[in-house]
Amino acid sequence: MKKSLEDRYTPEIIKRADERRSKLDYKSLKVGENTTDRIDRILALLYETHQNYYFGHFNAACVLSGVLFEQAIICLLEEEIELKGSITIKPWNEIVKIDDVQELTNQSLLTLISAAKYLKIITSEHFSLVNELRHVRNYLMHDDLGRFMENKGNYEFTLLIKAGNDYVRTDISVPVDEINERCLTSESPEIWAYYILTRTRKIIGDMFKERVKRLPPGDF
Repeated sequence: MKKSLEDRYTPEIIKRADERRSKLDYKSLKVGENTTDRIDRILALLYETHQNYYFGHFNAACVLSGVLFEQAIICLLEEEIELKGSITIKPWNEIVKIDDVQELTNQSLLTLISAAKYLKIITSEHFSLVNELRHVRNYLMHDDLGRFMENKGNYEFTLLIKAGNDYVRTDISVPVDEINERCLTSESPEIWAYYILTRTRKIIGDMFKERVKRLPPGDF
């Protein structure tokens, strides 16, 4: 028998969602003036990602965080094209000139990240975290959420992702104290969703700093 919405969202579930929202205690994420459809989509994705996290839909929150990150990069690259007429990217040691914003949606996430790094949209201080999130995104698109293990004050998980004939190792580490303070539980699915959401927000916030200066206000 199908459950009604009242069955799915009982007072207890709503209460836990509100508690999770309170624990997260996020600060406003500024993206600048809402002047494009892409910004509209980013704001909608932010809302949907948070709602899924609050209600414990952690797989969905993880996937949406990955989509949000990709859309944020595309948004800023589109505006670079509109401002400068074109951008140059270097996928696989080739130099490619893009002057049509529609071409961006045909690029891989790795290519988009490379372009954002080259144009200093993503700064060097975030290179390591961005690569970490890219590997996590690829992992979560194909596998279940793995189990974090507690070790010396951190929750840790190691990813081994096949790249050609080799494996790329990515070590994920989140402080136990941070999880205790900001999460409702210390169960692995919630840690994954919290980690991806908060780290994605941090990178996007820094990526949009120049846009906020150029086109204030607008935040979520």
